[in-house]
Amino acid sequence: EGDPAGERFRAWGSVKASWGDQKMELSAEEVTLTDRVPRRVSASGKVLLTRPQERLTASFLDWVFGPSQEYVAKGGVKAEMPGRVLEAEEAGRKGDRFWASQVRRFEDRREKLSVKAGRVEARTEGEELRELTASSQVFAVVEGSDGTPVNLRGDRLLYSKNKGSVALVGNAEAVQSGHSVRSESILYDLASRRIEAQGRPQLIFTPGKEKKTP
Repeated sequence: EGDPAGERFRAWGSVKASWGDQKMELSAEEVTLTDRVPRRVSASGKVLLTRPQERLTASFLDWVFGPSQEYVAKGGVKAEMPGRVLEAEEAGRKGDRFWASQVRRFEDRREKLSVKAGRVEARTEGEELRELTASSQVFAVVEGSDGTPVNLRGDRLLYSKNKGSVALVGNAEAVQSGHSVRSESILYDLASRRIEAQGRPQLIFTPGKEKKTP
C-alpha cells in the first residue's frame, strides 16, 4: 500500500527488496519505504540486510540512504563486517561513528580485542577501528605476549589506535593464567603486551612472562 503522493510505500508478508545502486538486499516481515529526502527504509520482523562483505540481522531496522552509512537497529542485533562482529540489543551508525547498548559481544579480530559492556561507542576509518569507549560492567579480552588471553574488567574501557593502548578506569582488574592485578586504573600496551597498574601499589608486568616490578 502507499500514500496518494507516492512518497511512502508499505509491504508485508515475507518481503524481499534490493537496491542495485546501494548494492544492498533486504528481507523482513514488513517493509516501509519513504521516497522523500531523507530517503529511508524501515523494516521489522526477522530483518536481514546484506551488502558486500556485510550482514546485519535484527528485529527492527531503520536505514537512511545517503553517501555514508546511517541506521538504527533494535532487537537481537548481529552485525558482521570484515574483521569485526557486533552482537547487541540495540545499535546504530552514522558515518564513521557507531554505538551499541547491552553489548553481548564486540570483537575486532585485527586488534585481537573482544568487549562485553552495557554500552559501546566507537569511531572507524574505513575498515579500521580507531577509538572505542565501553562503559557499565565492562569485560574485555586481549591477547597476551604468549598468545594466552588476558581478561580485563572495569567500570570504563578506552581503546585508542593512535596510542596503541587499552585503558581501564575504575575497579580495574587484569587476570591471566591464574595471576591477577587490581587497581583503580590499568593501562595495557598493545605493542609490548605490557600491563601497568596505576594506584597503590603500582605493578607493571608482561602477561605470559610472569614478571612483576613493584
